[in-house]
Amino acid sequence: MSSATEANKDVCRGFFAAIDAQDKQKASSFLHPKYRMSYPGMETPIDWDGHWTRTAGIASGFSDLRHVPDVIVAEDNVVFVRGTVTGTNDRPMFGQEPSGHAVDAQFMAVLRIEDQKIHELFSIMDLARISAQIGFDQTRI
Repeated sequence: MSSATEANKDVCRGFFAAIDAQDKQKASSFLHPKYRMSYPGMETPIDWDGHWTRTAGIASGFSDLRHVPDVIVAEDNVVFVRGTVTGTNDRPMFGQEPSGHAVDAQFMAVLRIEDQKIHELFSIMDLARISAQIGFDQTRI
């Protein structure tokens, strides 16, 4: 495997670690200036500010939310990550009181890297499973 491919994987690992630390500045250091994120059902991709707002809203309910990559596969400038999101709903989220319940749900992400920066992220996370595990009313999002 080429050193560039391994470096692309490291960019993705660093990005998810910064997200888990809720460190917007560090997370943004992994992003290309033209970064865009999308997920199924989204009409148009969102920029970093839109992505952070969504991520911070969900993360606000968990002091220990973690993305644990189970598989990372890279080819050229594309990286695929399949992993598990874990955490405990120990803080209010979107106006709902914490349940104290743990979450364990799958996520997948495809990231396109340019110049050692994430240019594009397509992500799927099992929010229905997370909502069911903590008894969250998804109409609040």
